[in-house]
Amino acid sequence: MAHDTILTKHDQDDASKLSAQLKGEEKEASRRAESIGKDAGAKVDQAVTDAKQKGKEFQGQFDEYKSDAEKRLDQKSQDVGKQASSAVRTFDKNVTDAAGQVTDSVSKGADKAQSSIWNIFGGGKKE
Repeated sequence: MAHDTILTKHDQDDASKLSAQLKGEEKEASRRAESIGKDAGAKVDQAVTDAKQKGKEFQGQFDEYKSDAEKRLDQKSQDVGKQASSAVRTFDKNVTDAAGQVTDSVSKGADKAQSSIWNIFGGGKKE
C-alpha cells in the first residue's frame, strides 16, 4: 500500500503542476485574446474614422465640381443669351434696312409715277 500512496502522491504532484501550468496558459491566452480584441477594435475604429474622412473629402470635391459646373453653365447661358440678343439685333437691323430700301424704292417709284402723271396731265411736276 505504501507504494500506492507514493504513486498517488507523485500523480497528485504531477496533476497539481499540470493544473498550475494550464491556469498560467489560460491566463496568457485570455490576455492574448483581450489584446487581439483591442487591436481589432482599434482597427475597426480607425477604418470608420478613415471612411468618414474620405466621405468628407468626397463631399468637398463633389461640392467643388458642382459649383464649377454651375459657374460654367451660368457662363454658357450668358454667352447664349448674348449671341441670341446679337442675332436679334442683326435681324432687326437687316429687316429695318430692307424695309428702308423697299420704302425708298417705293417712294422713288411713286415719285416717278407722280412725275409721269403730272407730265401727262399737268405739264410738269408740282413741287
